[in-house]
Amino acid sequence: MERLAEGPLKNLNPDKLMKLSERFQRQPHVSTGTCPPATFSESEQFFSSFVTSADSYTFNCHLTTALHHELLKLHGRCGTVATREVPEVLHALRVCGKFLGYLDFLP
Repeated sequence: MERLAEGPLKNLNPDKLMKLSERFQRQPHVSTGTCPPATFSESEQFFSSFVTSADSYTFNCHLTTALHHELLKLHGRCGTVATREVPEVLHALRVCGKFLGYLDFLP
């Protein structure tokens, strides 16, 4: 999500972009186990609705690139992450993967 903050959206309204980023990184209150359902949590639902209502190919491409970058960064951390951080990293990987799949299959 850091790449999203570096792009042209940063200059439009940095406060809103920061709030959007914080919502995206927030963990759900309920543990989803090793195989979460294929639905969006409340905060994730906001982003899926946002992406759908924005209906912007350019934004979707930019978001896809940012999510790919985030996945690569998280994957690089996998070998060095502390045991107590594993659930957080796994959750972030799942959310990034879920949204990449969502973006990929949008009509």
